[in-house]
Amino acid sequence: MAYTKPKYEGNDFLEWYKSNFGVDYTGGGLSRQQGMSDIDWDIGNELYSAYQQQQARKEQYDSDYQSLQVNQSNIGQHLPMRAFYKRLLIEVERSLMWAK
Repeated sequence: MAYTKPKYEGNDFLEWYKSNFGVDYTGGGLSRQQGMSDIDWDIGNELYSAYQQQQARKEQYDSDYQSLQVNQSNIGQHLPMRAFYKRLLIEVERSLMWAK
């Protein structure tokens, strides 16, 4: 069997897609185009798998980052209330000491 040089030899799925389909990838699945060589299809599948993993990690990172921002915001909102109760407790303790 003769060696077939792939259309794309890089490691970027989006570039592979454009090289093989002639348009930018807009999402959705991946299907083999008629006449695509086995080597191009194999490379595309591997790059697509890596691309999906990368997108999943990015989505998880974005979700974790947003949760962290919300948590930090919530903590910031509670700090003034904690300070208020701490001052109140100190004043109650002082008034109890004076009452003795």
